[in-house]
Amino acid sequence: MIVYSHRFSGVLQQMVLELGLDMVLSDDTSPVSLADNEAMLADVANGLGIELKKVAAANGSVLFKFQRRA
Repeated sequence: MIVYSHRFSGVLQQMVLELGLDMVLSDDTSPVSLADNEAMLADVANGLGIELKKVAAANGSVLFKFQRRA
């Protein structure tokens, strides 16, 4: 599965930059790993000036946290 970066960038821009919220994506209940889209997620975050942190959860899932850069 490939995430559409133009749609995702609009969501990130509104939630993180305009509203000032942190956003966390998890693949805990998904049949597809977010790690498959890691390069695209990092490119979109960098392009918008958003900090991206990847965290491996205890249950083996992957979490990506997006937040405003300080």
